[in-house]
Amino acid sequence: MRKFVLDASVLMSWLLPDEASYETKEIKNGFSDSVYWAQAHWKLEVTNSLCVAEGRRRLVEGGVLEALQLLSELPVLIDDSSDNGLYLRRYH
Repeated sequence: MRKFVLDASVLMSWLLPDEASYETKEIKNGFSDSVYWAQAHWKLEVTNSLCVAEGRRRLVEGGVLEALQLLSELPVLIDDSSDNGLYLRRYH
């Protein structure tokens, strides 16, 4: 079983055809036999990217809804502690 840290740019390449690459398609094709992790701020990054894509008319309203549905169904484990270290290093 492969382990992979999923970032917003990979997910957006699945949703925006002009950003797709061979590598990101392979990641998507291997989704069923992999464990995917994301940092705590991942959903915020994805949501922001969707808003920007919609504002630039790269996604229509239906595309945004489809993307949000996909996001809610992805078996991604969120590392809630990933932002804590940054805060501690910066302010303490």
